[in-house]
Amino acid sequence: MNKKDTITAAELKKLWKEDKTIKEIAKHFNCHPTTISKRARKWRLSKKKKGFKIEKYELHDLYIVKNKTRKYCAEYFGCSERTITEIAKRYGISKSHTLVTENLKKFHRD
Repeated sequence: MNKKDTITAAELKKLWKEDKTIKEIAKHFNCHPTTISKRARKWRLSKKKKGFKIEKYELHDLYIVKNKTRKYCAEYFGCSERTITEIAKRYGISKSHTLVTENLKKFHRD
C-alpha cells in the first residue's frame, strides 16, 4: 500500500497547522504535492493568511525596480508565485509592459 493511501485528515490537519508547506507535507507522506492539495481542498484546509497584504509600492520596487523574479518575490513575501502574479495583475504591475516602454524610450532616443 502506498503511503499516500494512509493520509488521514487528522494528520494532515496537524501538519497544516504547523505551517508546513505542501511540498514538505507531500515529502512526509511520500506522495506528490498535488495529492496533498486535493486532500486539503477535500477537507477544506486553507493556507490563506488573514490580514496578509502586499503593498503596491513594495511589490513594484522589488519586482520592477530591482528586477527580481516572481519566485524571489514570493519567497520574500512568504507566499506563492501565483499569489505574486495575481497581486501584480490586480495592481497593474507588468514586467512585459515595463520592458516594452523602456525599449520604446531607448528606440526613440537613438
